[in-house]
Amino acid sequence: MSLIKKQRGVILVFGVVAALLFSLTLTNPPSTGDVWSAETGAWQLGTQGTPWIDGLGFDQLPTYWQIGTVKQSLLWITTNPDNDHQVISRSPGAILPAIPAYAVANLFWPRSDGHRLSTLPGSITAIVLATLALLLLLGALLPLVGLKRALIGASVLGFTTPYWTIIGNDLWPHCIGALGICGLAWALPRERWYTAGLFGGLALLGRLHLAIIVGSAGILLALWRRDPRIALRIAATSVPFVALSSLWSHWLYGSWSPSAGYVVSDLTGWSASRSPLEHLTDYLGLFVSQGNGLLVWTPLLVVLAPSVVRSWHDAPDWTKALAVASLPYLLVGGWLNPFSGGTGFWAYRLPLESLAAWTPLLVFSAVRLGRIGRPLAISVVGLQFGMMLPGVILGLATSTSSGTGWDSNRLLQAFGEQPTVISLMLIGAITAVWLLALRVRDAAASPS
Repeated sequence: MSLIKKQRGVILVFGVVAALLFSLTLTNPPSTGDVWSAETGAWQLGTQGTPWIDGLGFDQLPTYWQIGTVKQSLLWITTNPDNDHQVISRSPGAILPAIPAYAVANLFWPRSDGHRLSTLPGSITAIVLATLALLLLLGALLPLVGLKRALIGASVLGFTTPYWTIIGNDLWPHCIGALGICGLAWALPRERWYTAGLFGGLALLGRLHLAIIVGSAGILLALWRRDPRIALRIAATSVPFVALSSLWSHWLYGSWSPSAGYVVSDLTGWSASRSPLEHLTDYLGLFVSQGNGLLVWTPLLVVLAPSVVRSWHDAPDWTKALAVASLPYLLVGGWLNPFSGGTGFWAYRLPLESLAAWTPLLVFSAVRLGRIGRPLAISVVGLQFGMMLPGVILGLATSTSSGTGWDSNRLLQAFGEQPTVISLMLIGAITAVWLLALRVRDAAASPS
């Protein structure tokens, strides 16, 4: 068997295993209005061909959504001023990907027969998007560090971070956002600038300000390589997606603003209400709060930081461009949103696209981990894997969080409720990762 065929076989197996692991979350129904709204919008368009939901009643929604007295307590709904129709208020990237799944499901379980909305087509869509994104990331890492390290890097992102509990679980805007960013990472090292723009355009359909990563990465590469055509070609295929968002907004919300589906008045109202000190506290919460802190739930970033510094000079420019470009995106997101990112999910969600953008540089830098850093990194990867398991296996990924994000941690709450189960998950995860690491080391040391 040729090396290329063997690699393709390994990549195929990786994709199947990833999809199966993401499928573990299918038994966990979503418990947040963000996801309910996206699924309702996709269901309405996929089964009725229209976005208007004026006649939608509780009898058509899943029974476990019925926790309020009116639809507005469950769903993000607004009224189109041009026709006075009610419509779901979400970005196009949160709704459009699931329309085909709901259309196919309607062929077998017609809505006209009285069937309620099912969350299964939305969840399957999320699984497909999450798997495709990981495969694209794997393709980005392959020429950078080889197959073995690429598999490790993609697995660490996919299954030891909230990528598993959020992107692989429910129909969030991060699903299409991560797909776009991972596709961008795939296209940049191959210098396929127009393709990079297409993937970047997909990303901003989910969260419009992901345009910051796409545009900044293109500009940085154009400056560093002294070739303005790079930025222009990326812009040529990504900017039309802004126009697509504008068309979506005009059709559904009666506004040409590409951000109309984001309920911008709420976001700007939140930002305007915060003092400079409160904004600083929000940024700290984004990184170090016990409930939603990026570094609390992903301590591997701290372990890898010294090797990133050591590797910076030798790292390919596209990995650095993606990493740098993701920082202003994270800052803008932290300015527009409460750092907790809402409720109804496990760990954090706002930094997920930045984490995907950092991965190529982190994986490249991990090669330079020293004698202390390498075993520490393996242990921390195992710890993170164990931290994700309760959210996936026990269905806690859809539990409504309590507290402000500063004063509570869902993992610690779960430990207090089920100390034996959580301890076994953490110990088992760390042990499994160490056994796998030793197996990989022995396989690499043995003669071929």
